[in-house]
Amino acid sequence: MRFWKIDIDFRNRRSVIGVHILLWFILYCVMCSLNHAALYEVNIVHPINLIGNLDFIIAIVLNHYLLVPQIIYFFRKRNWANGILFVLLFYACSTLIANFPLYFMTNLFPDNRYYRIKYEFYGIQTWEDIFSNQPLLWTFSAVFFWNFATILIQTAYNLYQSQKEKLTILQERNNMELNFLRMQIQPHFLFNTLNNIYGMVLDNRRAADSVTKLSELLRFSLSGSKQEWVSLKEEILFLTNYIDLERIRHRPEKVQINCTFSAATSEKQKIKPLLLVNFIENAFKHGVNANVGTSWVDIELTADEKSIRFYVANSRLLTVDNKHSNLQARDRGRQEEYSGIGLENVRRRLELEYFEKHVLSIKKTDECYVVELTLLF
Repeated sequence: MRFWKIDIDFRNRRSVIGVHILLWFILYCVMCSLNHAALYEVNIVHPINLIGNLDFIIAIVLNHYLLVPQIIYFFRKRNWANGILFVLLFYACSTLIANFPLYFMTNLFPDNRYYRIKYEFYGIQTWEDIFSNQPLLWTFSAVFFWNFATILIQTAYNLYQSQKEKLTILQERNNMELNFLRMQIQPHFLFNTLNNIYGMVLDNRRAADSVTKLSELLRFSLSGSKQEWVSLKEEILFLTNYIDLERIRHRPEKVQINCTFSAATSEKQKIKPLLLVNFIENAFKHGVNANVGTSWVDIELTADEKSIRFYVANSRLLTVDNKHSNLQARDRGRQEEYSGIGLENVRRRLELEYFEKHVLSIKKTDECYVVELTLLF
């Protein structure tokens, strides 16, 4: 039976910062309770605790957020030189910061026997003492032990979050596949019908090519949605076919379509299927109208070994005269709907499949919409 419920949104930056501050304060109180030998009482606001334990907390926080992540990063990348350099920096900073209270307290409270004995046994008297056994033992008990504890807690939490995200993604994927199966028509019938149409329009080369592209689009939509990853080459081919079909629908003098794909399409580069087409589809759906002035759509995709950068910009439908005012109002409403529900679905998918590995920027001006997406490998 639960008497209260704690509901913390860990995707909210303020919530995360608040929880971290609370945990560090709890650690400070624990250290104060362990430091009762210096005061013969537990007093978290006593100068001895404020100076001594806060100094240790600073060292632990510095290591936890700055030095330890760098050490892990360099060793994962097998950059041994920088990794060893940061290990030495980690030890030197921890030792100097941990020994500062001993020196400071001995001079500030000369009558305190506890710190005087600690300083005589563990304190750094000369620079050579930094790597001696006594300061190392003091640093381990005052800083390293707590750093190991916080790292273990962080690792356990990350593993828990990773498993939770995997279960969420699996559940979402199952729900999406179920909804997709409910909405789709018989694919074999659709492909057979397209083949029949293709045979009837062979005399019209442009129409035949269009049917071929449409067939490839549908085939990738049906097969790709069942795969966890597809190659970037396949995704670009899918986007190219989609854009080519849009070119057929719109007259060049009314709609300007600029498309650039400059990516090293290696089979090793993978991407979640049907992720980018949503932005292109909405750019044409909500930013192109041959009845209202001249429209345009710019699409650009670049990729390297570390990331994929995707850019889509489209014109906003501006009123040319009073005759089109009602049309403009209707299209503006469609755009607002797109910016609400449509983008929220894309954001949700990015959060599930590219958690902390994507940067999405959406900008709106009086003239255009701009979407910039970066996916990290």
